Amino acid sequence: MRIWKAAVVALVLAEIAGCAKSVAKHPQDAAEDEHDAPAIAVRVARAEHRTLEQAVKALAQCEAPVGKLATLTPALEGHVHAILVTQGAAVKAGQPIVELDQTMPAADVGEKMAIRDAANATLELLQSLPRPAEQRISKLAIGQAAVALERAQSQLDHLKPLAERNEVSEQQLFDAEKTVEQARLQKELAESQSALSMLGPRVEAVAEAKARISIADEALKASRARLELHTIRTPIDGILEDLTCHPGQTIAAGTPVGQVVDSRQLYALAWLPPRAAQLVRVGQKAKVLSSAVSPSVKTSNDSELSPHGDRFVPAEVVFVGQVADAQTGNLPVRCLIDNANARLAIGQTVSIAITMKEELDVLSVPVAAIFDLGEGPLLNVIRDGKTVVLHPRLGTSHEGWVAVSDTDLKPGEEVIIEGGYNLKEETPVKIEDVRRDEEHENR
Repeated sequence: MRIWKAAVVALVLAEIAGCAKSVAKHPQDAAEDEHDAPAIAVRVARAEHRTLEQAVKALAQCEAPVGKLATLTPALEGHVHAILVTQGAAVKAGQPIVELDQTMPAADVGEKMAIRDAANATLELLQSLPRPAEQRISKLAIGQAAVALERAQSQLDHLKPLAERNEVSEQQLFDAEKTVEQARLQKELAESQSALSMLGPRVEAVAEAKARISIADEALKASRARLELHTIRTPIDGILEDLTCHPGQTIAAGTPVGQVVDSRQLYALAWLPPRAAQLVRVGQKAKVLSSAVSPSVKTSNDSELSPHGDRFVPAEVVFVGQVADAQTGNLPVRCLIDNANARLAIGQTVSIAITMKEELDVLSVPVAAIFDLGEGPLLNVIRDGKTVVLHPRLGTSHEGWVAVSDTDLKPGEEVIIEGGYNLKEETPVKIEDVRRDEEHENR
């Protein structure tokens, strides 16, 4: 036990002696150790002049403009006879898509056409003049009446002298006179009938016949319309997105059987808080990112929406709502997107950045180069292989870059973006080969 206590005391004394020796080390030796310290490995980027934007950012959902999304539904119950277009095909407005069985409506159209033709024939008959043969009959009747009148007049002329000599009775003379009168009336009747036949029908009769034709035409139109409804057509140009019916299937009126979509232009609908929505104006430019990045609405200058500039789709604000959502209190904002290359789909969630302010040709550094130790933003610049700490004033940030001012930083100077946190002034550094690391990661 005594031996163990002696060993512990000896060990403690040795440690105290070592600490005292370390404290008593010469200051010049400490400075030499610090001078011989190895260089810190860092990654850098160059400061450069860039165009930065201040934007309101949010999540949005793509939707079709009014008139650019059509649902195909039959107006009448029918039996699917044929599918005329394959799903995914480009179609034009009015193009037939599905044909229902047309046997009964086609027969009804035929019946209505026959009724209309009969009404037209009746009018033509009513308006037609007598045929040449009929006109000849009228002329012959007039000639016959003229001959009868001439004969009766001759007999009367023969009896008159005899009556003056009392050689014939008064009754015979009276009969002869009446015969002449009757022959004259017969001739006038024949002439009147001939003239009447050449006058044409009465106006009232023609009007009645035309009314019957109009009724027949309207009935035919209704019948043809019912026949037309047995063909389902697309009302817009676009792509046949969906088709759910099959030949032989009986579908009820109003049953959706497909969709046609024209997605060459889309709306991006975002719901912004009133404070953010008040900054938005119709006509402002916007950018849409095809992948949703930020889960919340922002009005900051961060760069979450732009990991790759070439993924942006240009857009323009076309509507700022004035009625807030009852549940969230947010206002709707719609941006019109040119989607001719079909990069976005209806219903897709996207990230949108509405440009509020644009600064051209401002000195900028990557956001990763800025850090804060509690005394404001700091920036490490490499000059002559050592660090120089700058205290910049920050401006607009956009797509991972931030504007800096109030320093002597020059375009092209290297700033530390990784490995430079809390480094002292004049710290030796060495630059890592970023390209080699990226190639290794790609492999």
